[in-house]
Amino acid sequence: MQIFISYRRDDSAATARLIHNELCRYFGADDIFMDAEDIGWGDDFGSVIERHIARADVIVIVIGPHWTRFIEERERGDDWVRHEVRAALARQAQGRARVLPVLVCGATPPATALPPDIDALRRLDMREIRDRELKVGIEKLIEAVQEESFQRRAQRLASSQRARRAAAVLGLAVFLASWLALFELLGMDTRMHALTMRLAHALPGAPPPAWSGGVVIVAIDEQAVAAVGRPFGPGWRAEMARVVNQVAAAGARTLALDITFTTPANPAADAALERSLAAASGRLPVVVAVQDLVQGAPALLPRLQPHVTWGVACLGQRQGRAYTLPLVLRRGTGESARLWPSFGLAAYSGGAWPGDAGQFDALALQLPVVRGSDGATVTVQAFGAETLRQEPAECSAMQPGDLVAHQLLDGYAVPPLDGPGQRVSFAEVLRGDAAALQALRGRIVLVGLTAGTDDRHRTLQGTHRGVELIAAQVNALQRGQALRPLPPLVQALLMLAMAVAAAAVGATLHGRRRRWAWPAVAVLALAWGLGGVLWYRSEQQLVELHYGWLALALGAALARRMTRSER
Repeated sequence: MQIFISYRRDDSAATARLIHNELCRYFGADDIFMDAEDIGWGDDFGSVIERHIARADVIVIVIGPHWTRFIEERERGDDWVRHEVRAALARQAQGRARVLPVLVCGATPPATALPPDIDALRRLDMREIRDRELKVGIEKLIEAVQEESFQRRAQRLASSQRARRAAAVLGLAVFLASWLALFELLGMDTRMHALTMRLAHALPGAPPPAWSGGVVIVAIDEQAVAAVGRPFGPGWRAEMARVVNQVAAAGARTLALDITFTTPANPAADAALERSLAAASGRLPVVVAVQDLVQGAPALLPRLQPHVTWGVACLGQRQGRAYTLPLVLRRGTGESARLWPSFGLAAYSGGAWPGDAGQFDALALQLPVVRGSDGATVTVQAFGAETLRQEPAECSAMQPGDLVAHQLLDGYAVPPLDGPGQRVSFAEVLRGDAAALQALRGRIVLVGLTAGTDDRHRTLQGTHRGVELIAAQVNALQRGQALRPLPPLVQALLMLAMAVAAAAVGATLHGRRRRWAWPAVAVLALAWGLGGVLWYRSEQQLVELHYGWLALALGAALARRMTRSER
């Protein structure tokens, strides 16, 4: 509510200032205009007065004992008080403002006609503020301005306060219940994860992508396709058998084939592959990729099944420059539940099975895994778990209703994967290149397709293929590095703290300092965002930044509304 005080300096300045101070104390100084207080040195006072009258909701006209005489004496001159009264009456006639004439210092209502343009003032009810009852008179004026008595206002504020508290509790409950679903529906969570990662790597001093050195890719690249002389497909079974023999002879730790074997090919080639896998399985674990399950059994050539283990090879979803990679898949509930590893987890563990479904802690997102290389039990950390609503594209192994625990891969932290010790060509292994075979010793060897234009994924370092992202997942597992979300309770407490901080800032910076409230909240938002980014870079733990920003906005808005309603 904007209030304009019209008065004559040479008639009622002292009383007008007293009225101004009391109105400021009650309604707030930002909403009260009085020329002596609000027109600065060098301002065009005429423009300032017109602007404030034009937006006033209530215009208080202070009439002193000589007010009418000055009107008559200055009828033909420049009288700004008369201009203010004329503008006030015009706004009241338009229904855009209320005019409250106040008699002070013993003044009486004008006994004779006023100039025609302001004579309507005489028809308005005028109230007197007596010097002996100054406090009572100003209180009556305040009640007239707010159009209700103090008693009625107190009752309304108490009722409103109770309603706000009930609405806040209900709103908080509804908000918390719908928060995750709403942001998930809008894709905000994934977008903010990607933004956090991008900022963490963009800030000065970001470390380069780390590599454990324990994983090497045998790439079926353009060089390999040219060496074999035909496009990659089931017709490569004989060449695959030779590569399996070479990898086993080189002393690799694990052989993981990011290739599905679902349909028979040349009988002689299939037999050769079967013999090579049988021979290799006595020397090292062999893991193959599966993208379809038939009644819980892998879609895999029966003749190969006795010699390999397998993992579900579904890449997951892209989230900006981040990727979700499945860790384990649980189907069913209770005693009938079954647990299957992802291809990346099977490659890391050397084909060791994750165990029964009860071992996966869906609340803590942790899974104990036995490594086949040394028999040690390690706890693998997932980023999240969700029940699938629809079957993923190109991966029917996952069905609606399955619980999938996944890891989040920071696409900005994936190395180019084309350096020494990170990749060798399938062609080099096929012909027995000594340097290539030496690079395989003691490592997890991932064999997968990198030729062609399909299955490409963008990361900060360039374009990667699915096998390269699986290699990055296995690398992160080897390094014990796992992106983690904040625990829900910690996240909720942080949101509460953000809302309280914003409310405190908004409640503190009101009145004349109100214009600084939102900039102060913006500084808090910037500090929150920077803190979340630095925390992620330090601890590999993602803070839901948009939750905090929303909490800040809600807290500031609530404080603003409450400070307004209390005036």
